[in-house]
Order: sequence, then C-alpha cells, then structure tokens
Amino acid sequence: MGYVNISFKDIKRALIIIKLKSDIFPKLNDLINFSKDISKILESKLLDSCYTEFPSDINNNTRNYTLLFVLSTSHIAISTYFSTNEKYIDIEISWCSGANLDKDILLPIINKYFGDCEVYVKILDSHGNVIKEFN
Repeated sequence: MGYVNISFKDIKRALIIIKLKSDIFPKLNDLINFSKDISKILESKLLDSCYTEFPSDINNNTRNYTLLFVLSTSHIAISTYFSTNEKYIDIEISWCSGANLDKDILLPIINKYFGDCEVYVKILDSHGNVIKEFN
C-alpha cells in the first residue's frame, strides 16, 4: 500500500485509562507488544519508539515508564503510574487510517497485556468530540 493523503477530519484519538487490580505490574516488553498489536489493527507501521524509565515508590524492581511510539499513521503514548497508592496506565492513541478501535477489538488486547483491570475508553474525532465511550 502506498502513501495516501489524509485530511485533518480523518484523525481519531483514543483516550484510555486502565486501573490495575492486581499487584503484578506490566513489564516494558508488555507495553511494547501492546503497541505493536495496536499498530497492526490500525493498519500502520511502527516506525520508531523511545521511552523514559523512572522509579516507583513500591520497590527497586518496579519501574514507571513513559513511552512514545511513532506510527506511519500517527502515534501511541503510554504512561504508567505505579505506586503504593496507585496502579494506573494512561494511553493515548492517535491515528488517521480508516481502522476503528471498537470495544470488541480493544478490550481483549488490553486484557491480554494488563490482566484484570478496570478500563475507561473515549474515542474522539478530529475536533475532540466523543464518538464512542465504553468500559
């Protein structure tokens, strides 16, 4: 498939908050593999990525991450918030392909990588209007 011109009106965003119920935290590799699966669904190539790692107050083995994945159709940004009081993952996905991230597509992937969790999702259009919302 060659390059396709897109318009601003083609952009969609998914805002996802995941509250983990387990004391088992996703590893960096889980976050990377999650993003690779999402990029395939979005009919996009993962072009580049970078991440920053910083400690959590839980113990020396638990790390927080901020990751950015550059896709051929836009980006995925992930931040983790693991502490003695919080266990959250914040994900923002932006894309301009014709693909859709519906509940039946997105929730199984979230459960695959993040296990038992509460999920809150908003899908927005290019103007920030909510197209759909689910948990």
